[in-house]
Amino acid sequence: EEYEKYMGDQVNDWNSRWDDTPEVQTVTDYYYAVWNTPHHYICEASAWNPNHPLTQYIHNDRDSSGWVQPTVLHVDTPIKETLDDTDYVAFTSWFHGNYGHFVHDHLPTISFLQEIVPEHTKFLLVDSKVTRAVLKSIDPDFYENRIKWIERDHVYHIKRQLTVSLRKSYQITMGCCGAFDPMRRWMAKTHPELPEKRTVLYYTRGGSPDTTHGRILEPNHEEQIIQHIKAKMEQYDVKEEFVIFNGRDNENKQTLPVETQFNLFRAARTIIGPHGSGLGGNYAWTNPYPTNCKDRTQLLEFIPGTDSAVVQTFPFTTYYNTIRKWPLDYHNILYTAESSYETTYINLDDLDSSLDYMWGGGDPALNSVP
Repeated sequence: EEYEKYMGDQVNDWNSRWDDTPEVQTVTDYYYAVWNTPHHYICEASAWNPNHPLTQYIHNDRDSSGWVQPTVLHVDTPIKETLDDTDYVAFTSWFHGNYGHFVHDHLPTISFLQEIVPEHTKFLLVDSKVTRAVLKSIDPDFYENRIKWIERDHVYHIKRQLTVSLRKSYQITMGCCGAFDPMRRWMAKTHPELPEKRTVLYYTRGGSPDTTHGRILEPNHEEQIIQHIKAKMEQYDVKEEFVIFNGRDNENKQTLPVETQFNLFRAARTIIGPHGSGLGGNYAWTNPYPTNCKDRTQLLEFIPGTDSAVVQTFPFTTYYNTIRKWPLDYHNILYTAESSYETTYINLDDLDSSLDYMWGGGDPALNSVP
């Protein structure tokens, strides 16, 4: 009941701003910087008039909006570069360089902005290998011609117009709401391909060298989970190929290229696994425009509940909130009380019940197996 109340309150809150998109403000002859912060969940950026730095600056009344008043120390930072070649656009978000957070927090805002600003406008983006890899995979032309890579703690003088994105009704610096619509359109335009061969994709954490936050299923227990999934596939005559995804290239032991991850998740009919960047960074590769509810990709996510809040910050760790405007048939299972930050468990009966509903029962309109 406590978990249902938490989730119900969050869903109602999200529903109240279903179509919200960021507000934008345009200024001229401004300084701009993204600051380094003590932790990746704190984001701070500033844009200010160099002639009146402490009184004329971009601010957002929302708590934790990411836009901060420049301090005297900020104002005294030397100019890294003056940009007078074209107009620019900027936004602020958290977890720079994190694959999952870039896709579900940064990318919706980038998608929204690239639809509303003129094509000559360039994006000021903090340089990271993740940002480069994802955007190059999505839209090579945008990657080559629309981005100015910047570094944190460096000040850039934008001589012409600078358009900035401001949070609207939602407070934290995640992707939200109406911004997912232009993201879906962008993905459908640049990647319309739909593979004929479909899969049941199981995500196991800990394979990629970029996975660093624990929450790994106990190995023997995970093997039981896999066997239960295979048994349910046989029970309900699910003929898709079963594929295990860990984010790692088995030959060079490095993280799989974005293109490979795209192909894996675009082919997935059902995705099963724990909350983490393997899901949150790859959901966007699923079909953005299924023809009906039955054709939506199914997602069964393992997440913390009230009995397992120690696993991760509860109750915010679920993609049902963050990406709920993406056309997924969403389901979840809560970790059990014996789970810890490092090692997790689920109830196998809950897994069986979920797969019974997804593949063999429940509302016929949502049943993936005829």
